Amino acid sequence: MGKRVVIENWMSLRGATGWTGVMQEVEDWVDTSDYNSAVVRIEVSSIAGCTLYLEGCDQSGGSFVTHKAIDAATSDGATVVTLLRQVPFGAAERLNTLMRWRVTGPGSPNAWSANFRITGVFK
Repeated sequence: MGKRVVIENWMSLRGATGWTGVMQEVEDWVDTSDYNSAVVRIEVSSIAGCTLYLEGCDQSGGSFVTHKAIDAATSDGATVVTLLRQVPFGAAERLNTLMRWRVTGPGSPNAWSANFRITGVFK
């Protein structure tokens, strides 16, 4: 079995003005350095006018790669992402040292909202 981690418990975000995005707090990013694989479940109960990203990076301050992007057109309720440490650097399937979520929108004055939860099993 693996270690079960709640990366983000149910989170509801919404707004009605132009914005650039919301990111998980740095102290809540998941350090995966002790693990070789992860199965991450992204549950989305609603999303509109924005995109939810699961991202990874190998060092604080480094460039993040997108593991998965979910918006209203691609949301099907629950998405599973499998990540492995031993794949090429920069590959979307690579388990990076740090993991976080981020929500971005078009920056327009349109209303936006996202309600989601992210959990994982790390081995």
